Amino acid sequence: MRLRRFSFQSSLLSAAALGLVFALPVSAQDVAAPALKAGDMWTYRQIDEYANREVDTISRAVSSTGPRDIRVVTRSNDGHVLGEARFSSPGLLATGQLGGHATGTLEPALQLTPYPIREGETWSQNVRADASGHDERKTRISGKVVGWETVTVPAGEFRALRIERSFNLGDATAFQGATLLHETEWYSPQVKGPVKVRIFEDHDVQCDGPAGGMRAIYELVTFKSG
Repeated sequence: MRLRRFSFQSSLLSAAALGLVFALPVSAQDVAAPALKAGDMWTYRQIDEYANREVDTISRAVSSTGPRDIRVVTRSNDGHVLGEARFSSPGLLATGQLGGHATGTLEPALQLTPYPIREGETWSQNVRADASGHDERKTRISGKVVGWETVTVPAGEFRALRIERSFNLGDATAFQGATLLHETEWYSPQVKGPVKVRIFEDHDVQCDGPAGGMRAIYELVTFKSG
């Protein structure tokens, strides 16, 4: 099966907003969100989980920051722009892409990570999402902060906070149920973002039950502070 390219800009910035320098925590377990800097850049290898092989290299860079306007650009290995995301504040996705199914403005802004974040925290939200300008879809997210784990990736070994998210993208048709998008992210303050992200889809087919969609893993190769 050919792996569809996926822009995981939403997942990356929600974690990247945590950063190396952060405010004093509310408790020992809490992590607060600092300001990002233009020029912060992460490079990830993309792995097709079906074939268990590397298929591409993806770079993410903060292009600009402002009081209510943080912008991140995703590029392929050849420099082609795969997507752009705008956040109204750390963890709040205002404009971007969710699995290639909903692209454009999210109303209200999608809460990808609640701040300050703490182990065991759960949350859920309903938003309206543009679907490539053709119609409007209702998207639901539920998430949980699982806890700290040790993760090894090409960039090294990291102590990382595991965060899980599930999305119902609201794109059901007469022949197929809605796309269910699942993300598991391992965030490390040491690199101001995730060191690993696993993304997979299920499609609720009306007559035959769940049908598998894309499967991808992104692992950190390099990080450069702006």
